[in-house]
Amino acid sequence: MTATVITPSVVQKTYIPSTSKTGTPIRLVRYYLKVTKAYQSDWVLLEAAIGKTVNSLVEASGIDIDSSGDMAQETLTYDDSDDKLILGGATVGTAHVFVIMSEA
Repeated sequence: MTATVITPSVVQKTYIPSTSKTGTPIRLVRYYLKVTKAYQSDWVLLEAAIGKTVNSLVEASGIDIDSSGDMAQETLTYDDSDDKLILGGATVGTAHVFVIMSEA
């Protein structure tokens, strides 16, 4: 089998409080995505998951929980041309992904 697009079962959006010391203030948003990986390199289409992609990706991180309950760091790669977040870790199962975007 090959990697495929996965849809998050949970998406939560939180605004990060911030103040600007210099320059124009930006609005940072943190998204939590809960997904179930079946294969290495499954991916999430961010536009479908969060509703819009005019945002700029600032940071992404995640962990995997497999059947043994291990917490392995997920390897994430963002593909700007397709607006997809690739979960490249070898562990399959539930993945908890956190994405920080700057909102226009």
